[in-house]
Amino acid sequence: MKKKIQELTLGQRLSAKTLKFFKTLRTVGLCLAAAGGAVLSASVTLPAAIVTVAGYMTVAGPVMTAVSQAAVEGEKSLKSILKVKERLPRWRPFLFLKPIPIT
Repeated sequence: MKKKIQELTLGQRLSAKTLKFFKTLRTVGLCLAAAGGAVLSASVTLPAAIVTVAGYMTVAGPVMTAVSQAAVEGEKSLKSILKVKERLPRWRPFLFLKPIPIT
């Protein structure tokens, strides 16, 4: 039975290789979250618009990072995931998560 990318578990998907574009997007998401958090924790009084934008950045950054991390490179990545799965210890709780449906 041939395994497809759509049948990967969440743990396999997160540990797979990611495309360069999504690695860059992941870094941008982390920077957004850090900048938003820094503005929100500033001890000076800032205008409401800046605080609101910082709140959106603090939420959008981790979402962008999580989605970017879940992007998988392709069939090559699938082969490397299956090889890693064979080398893992017998107890693998993160691999028991159900596959993420891709539409």
